[in-house]
Amino acid sequence: MDLLRIYLFSAMVAHKLVWEVLRRRDGNAGRVPFTPIKAVKIAVLGGLLLQCFLPEILPIANEPRVLRVAGAALLTLGLAVAVAARVQLGRNWSNVESATVLPGQQLVSAGLYRHIRHPIYIGDILLVAGYELALNSWLWLMVIPLTVFVWRKAAQEEALLSSGLDGYAGYLKTSGRFFPRNVAVGVAAAAMAFCIQFANVQVNFDGNWSGLFCAGRAFPAPEHLQHEKLFVFPHSGYDGQFYHYIAHDPWPNERTAHSIDVPRLRYTRILVPVLSYVIALGRQDWIDPSIHAISLLAFGLGAWWLACCASLMGANRYWGLAFLLMPAVLISLDRLTVDLMFLAFCCGFACYVTRAPKGGIYAVIVLATLTRDTGFLLWGAYGLHLMINRRWTLAGIFGTAALPAAAWHLVVRSHTQADFPSLGLSTSAHAFRDHLLNPVHYQFPSQIATLAVALDYVSLAGVTLAIVLAIACVFREYDSPLALASAAFVALPFTIGGHLAWHDPFAYPRTLSPLLLFLGLAAMKSRSRLGYAPVLLVLPRILMELAGRLPFLRGLLH
Repeated sequence: MDLLRIYLFSAMVAHKLVWEVLRRRDGNAGRVPFTPIKAVKIAVLGGLLLQCFLPEILPIANEPRVLRVAGAALLTLGLAVAVAARVQLGRNWSNVESATVLPGQQLVSAGLYRHIRHPIYIGDILLVAGYELALNSWLWLMVIPLTVFVWRKAAQEEALLSSGLDGYAGYLKTSGRFFPRNVAVGVAAAAMAFCIQFANVQVNFDGNWSGLFCAGRAFPAPEHLQHEKLFVFPHSGYDGQFYHYIAHDPWPNERTAHSIDVPRLRYTRILVPVLSYVIALGRQDWIDPSIHAISLLAFGLGAWWLACCASLMGANRYWGLAFLLMPAVLISLDRLTVDLMFLAFCCGFACYVTRAPKGGIYAVIVLATLTRDTGFLLWGAYGLHLMINRRWTLAGIFGTAALPAAAWHLVVRSHTQADFPSLGLSTSAHAFRDHLLNPVHYQFPSQIATLAVALDYVSLAGVTLAIVLAIACVFREYDSPLALASAAFVALPFTIGGHLAWHDPFAYPRTLSPLLLFLGLAAMKSRSRLGYAPVLLVLPRILMELAGRLPFLRGLLH
């Protein structure tokens, strides 16, 4: 038995022991009637423990390293949540098979129960899901019927407690069943993103998760990473491959720089690579799973912050799931980019400037500038907002938020050679005009190619509309942080240079996603639907490109 299986077995045994010890300590040691639910619980626990001693059952992937790490992390989180919740519940706990209002039972609304009504249930679900993923087994799908059962059981308990426990009816209005209300949206988004990426990896990359880095033959992996079984595309690949290389060796150096297209630019976007390195404790075999874990965190954070924005603006919190439809996010479902994390921080920026907690705004700006150079636009927009409102002291404090990124830029400049041409209005205007007058000649069947070109023009119309709306927005609310941020990102279309940037259907939508996001939030706040139009015009071309990943459409598009 390897160390992972020993850990999984020990976690399950520890869970059962904690329950038994606390049950006896709290005076609940009486005999529990043997019911069908209890029989199923005993059978499931016995089966899970036995599984540790058996060969892989219904294995998911040939290279399950990512699944094992993700599973062990989920199991650990689930165990911690379940045990902490059980301790906090104390004498107010009762068995799932005999749930009732106990004599002298009190409402527990502190700790985990402050925002979640059933943390033990969600902890146990995470525990089982993590256990099976760590064992690389399709049996993790049994959490679906388990979740359905637990959901119904929780609803029955809530109905019982509402009528028999003082204060519980009011508690229902301020808490979520399994997650805090807005956090549940983030968890749902992360779960949906994982399922989409999982299907993509299984269908298109033969179960090899490195396919999401989109490594290409034009930029072979550095020599110290040649042992990795990377999924390599026949073309030049995409941005994610470079940040993957940097994550394995974050300090700028020649041996990694040779495998990067523009080292000076890529190394400045350091947050995601260095976080992956730190979380993996520098262990090379843990870094790739860390990258995937951070991407899932970004999916969840962005949706959570967007849900918070929607709630603050009086809209339904499930608007947070619209984060998955933003261009940079859709593209990152297919190929990992740092734009995903950056857009999540843009959602955080929008959330915190609406709620006005200065610490949150400061932290988001620091992290955004380290994630992507366009983070300096958020910094400038908020600083301008403070100066317009004559808050000079705060403006000076927030001026320091860019110092970590500025210092890192100096380090990168001292260790790399200039390799990225300066971009200006004339360069970008020429590339944009070239794209309008000389559409891309796609290697598709004629009708499909015509549709692609038409959608290219629709997408460019969306960008043009976004520029007009952002300028109008800043004229209406010249001191609003979101309006100023929108205006700041208007500068990007005039500095996106080069033929590729405007001809690649993924390039400019990724870069301009913050502008589309802020316009959508302005529309949500003002109840004007026009602000949603730019992103709706940009999406069809991206969705068409992503459709080529579907096996039944691949033959039509290629």
